Amino acid sequence: MSNALAITRIPPELAGELLTRSAAGESAATLCAWLQETHGIEVVPRAVQRHLRRLRRLFGARGGERAIEASAQAHELVDVEEDLDQLDALRRRATEYERKAIAAGDVPTALAAMRVQLAALAVAIRAGTEDELRYRVDGLERELDESESEWPGG
Repeated sequence: MSNALAITRIPPELAGELLTRSAAGESAATLCAWLQETHGIEVVPRAVQRHLRRLRRLFGARGGERAIEASAQAHELVDVEEDLDQLDALRRRATEYERKAIAAGDVPTALAAMRVQLAALAVAIRAGTEDELRYRVDGLERELDESESEWPGG
């Protein structure tokens, strides 16, 4: 196995724990054994040493703590991206209902669909926290689902 390939096989979410274990005195060989036993990742000690050097340059003296924080923030971003994707899907559904309502001459339904679209955009812009975003997305989805049977083609 080449060392270059081994480095890329260590997932970023393990950076914090790798740095913390290394700072606690665990050797590269011990870290290799831990990666193999716990995560099924086969790497050689030299690859782990290189990876640790890169992580230390990236995260500095408080590397383990900063890497753990960065990993947590990355997971939150993934959750937020999923919520935003769901918001976009809701907006597209409401746009389709608006189109059908306009074609059927149903102004109240078209206006209700436009309101859902605007609310979805406002949520994407204003949601302050991940929990607030999740709460608002769930509320909009419920509202759209409840109204769906009343809308043309719903």
